[in-house]
Amino acid sequence: MAIETADVVSVASMIFLSKTLRLRYVLLVRLKAFKRSASHLAINQWRDTMNIGEVSARSGLPTKTIRYYDEIGLVSPQRDTNGYRSFRESEIQKLAFLSRSRALGFTIDDCRNLLVLWENNNRASADVKRIALSHLDAIDQKVGELVSMRRSLSDLIDMCVGDQRPDCPILKDLASS
Repeated sequence: MAIETADVVSVASMIFLSKTLRLRYVLLVRLKAFKRSASHLAINQWRDTMNIGEVSARSGLPTKTIRYYDEIGLVSPQRDTNGYRSFRESEIQKLAFLSRSRALGFTIDDCRNLLVLWENNNRASADVKRIALSHLDAIDQKVGELVSMRRSLSDLIDMCVGDQRPDCPILKDLASS
């Protein structure tokens, strides 16, 4: 049975059409999702505030962390008539600032001080640098402690034969303290 050129073209056309329809379907689904999110954003812009779930999605912070930051006064969202938190864009910027500060290991108190400085246009950068240098010193101290711990543990591991005998220098050292 010979395959004719018309059959090959027909099969190729069906494959192309199938891929085109699939692509159209995917684009249509994405367009609908975009329209939903766009209308959602339009509603939020009209409202000019967001609830904690929306803020969590935008900031990448868990809702529990956002509530904690509210409780300790790092952010101060408005409250709706139903008592729910209602966040403005400025709180989202503060949360992003806090998230980055915490990722760098700053303490909550340092974050509070940095946030005050960030919001103060008359701040002296020397104040910011002082906080950062203090934190860097604390990091260097921790790194030194970790290097010392690693060295001690490595020495103990080297002394341990690691066979079937019960004698173990690691346990002896831990018990000697």
